[in-house]
Amino acid sequence: MDSSLFLNVFMKDSNNASQRLLTIEHSACYVTFVRLQGFYCIFGLFHFRLREHFFKKHNNTVLELDYQILFHLKNYF
Repeated sequence: MDSSLFLNVFMKDSNNASQRLLTIEHSACYVTFVRLQGFYCIFGLFHFRLREHFFKKHNNTVLELDYQILFHLKNYF
C-alpha cells in the first residue's frame, strides 16, 4: 500500500468519524433542548395551577401569590 493511498483512506475515515461525532453531538443537543422545553412547559403549567389555586383560596394580589407559592414550593425541595 502506497503512503498516499494510506493517508487518503485515513483522512476519509477520520472525516466520517468526525461527521458521526458531529451528528451525535447535534442529536444530544436537540434532545437536551426538547427536554428543557418540556420541563419549562410543565413547570409553567404547574405554576399557573398553583397561582389559580391560591388566588381562589386567599384572594390576594399577584405579588402575594408568588410569595406564597415560593414559600410552599421550598418545603418540597
